[in-house]
Parts: sequence; C-alpha cells; structure tokens
Amino acid sequence: MKRSWKWTLPAALAVVLVVGPLDAQQKNVLVSKKVATPPAIDTTIEDLWKEAPPLTVKVVGGRNLPGGSTEVTLRSVYSGDTVYFLMQYKDPT
Repeated sequence: MKRSWKWTLPAALAVVLVVGPLDAQQKNVLVSKKVATPPAIDTTIEDLWKEAPPLTVKVVGGRNLPGGSTEVTLRSVYSGDTVYFLMQYKDPT
C-alpha cells in the first residue's frame, strides 16, 4: 500500500506544532504576565503578582545559604515597555 505524502506531511507538522508548545511548558520557563498597571516598587507584594505564573528553581552553592542551597520563586509581569520581576526566598537573617 502506497502512502500519500499529501496527507502524511501535514499530519506530522500538526503533531509537531501541538506537542512542541506542550513540551516547552514543562521546562523551566518564566512567563511574564501583561498587567494594566505596573507594580509599585516598595516592600509590599501586590495582588497583581498572583496573576503571574510562578517558577521555582533550586539555587545551590551559596556561601550564605542554609545548607548551601535554597529555593527561589520567580514571577514576572510587564506593562508598556518595562518588565518587572519578583523573587522570593527564605532569608535566615
């Protein structure tokens, strides 16, 4: 039986386009969420940060880290032409 490339190639391309983005979401990717109003640059963590998906990474090799490692949770939002980052971690001091 002879396969038709007319249908096989588009089907393979469709699979790659669907599976590719799913694979990228599973890796350590920080996604920046668009917000209408930029966050205030102060010591308060505003509710708008809850809209941004978190990315938690383990940081190792720090001299001042308890046990030499800690987890850092990163979030990112943007407004206009500016990107903002929130980094949270346990501070033993």
